[in-house]
Amino acid sequence: MAGVILAVGACYLDTILSVSHYPREDEKLRAESLLQRRGGNCPNTLEVLQQLAKSDNNWNLRLELCATLPARDCAATKTIKNSLPGVWFDHCFHREDSQEAASSYIIQSKATSTRTIVNYNGLSEMHFMEFKDMIDQLEQASSSRALRWCHFEGRIPEVALECVKYIRKTLIGTTISVEIEKPGRPGLEALAAAADVIFYSCSWAKSRGYRSAQACLESEAKNSPVARTLCCTWGADGAHALTRSRSSDGWTSLQAAPGQPSIVVVDSTGCGDTFNAGIIYALCRSSDNVLYPQDLDFAVNLASQKVQQNSFDNVVEQLRRGNIFNEQSFS
Repeated sequence: MAGVILAVGACYLDTILSVSHYPREDEKLRAESLLQRRGGNCPNTLEVLQQLAKSDNNWNLRLELCATLPARDCAATKTIKNSLPGVWFDHCFHREDSQEAASSYIIQSKATSTRTIVNYNGLSEMHFMEFKDMIDQLEQASSSRALRWCHFEGRIPEVALECVKYIRKTLIGTTISVEIEKPGRPGLEALAAAADVIFYSCSWAKSRGYRSAQACLESEAKNSPVARTLCCTWGADGAHALTRSRSSDGWTSLQAAPGQPSIVVVDSTGCGDTFNAGIIYALCRSSDNVLYPQDLDFAVNLASQKVQQNSFDNVVEQLRRGNIFNEQSFS
């Protein structure tokens, strides 16, 4: 099926410092390494999807990003676009008065395998009318450019919910997925209730008192009237999912743990984004829009591969070399 996958969220330029331990307040500490790269949940997911698409001769969905970016011709925008050669930027909103992209500073502690992130975003956020005008343009597009899937990061839930409602009204048949990631962010529950596919983070689930991914999904499914697939990642324990076909109200429960016997955490940044890419890829290939055990296994192993390497470079190829990626295993 031809069409477009549109990912809506923020795009960052990341500076990652690896340190032996997280510094105490007012402590001076020398970093062991420094890495600068493009980041952001949706761009990360698209980066992995473009690798999956490249390895799949049957893939014919165009990948597009919808994000606020600085001026079209500034160095930061060029850096971002060059980092995603297989992604289209036609539907990004440029703030022509700004030369700086949103920035993220990440401190990775080797002692605890944790990361601490400080963000700065001087760009004005996307507002609903901008998104509406863009969707109106897509409505007039040919079938090869029709919006098949729209994924929302869930940064500003009230705006994202307006956008979801407008897609439901205007582009009937588009699959909508959302991330429920940041604990305490108001409006995420209402956003989740409007989505077809929901990705819950471990940190969000724990903040709500859930002690397992399964407990989270079994409870949240009661508040998900239109959802067909719910996923929740749980670190080293893998992930849990609930899925159902459009002709059934009954949920099928799936559980997956990493396929590799031992995992050395190198860089956990973007692990969840990688998992999301694996699920979106599997569901786009599914003939009945249902997630199967092998699909969840694949997404977990893809995320496990990401956590064992810096950056997203060749993450799909590295998984294939480990004989875990088998295209024939998909539904």
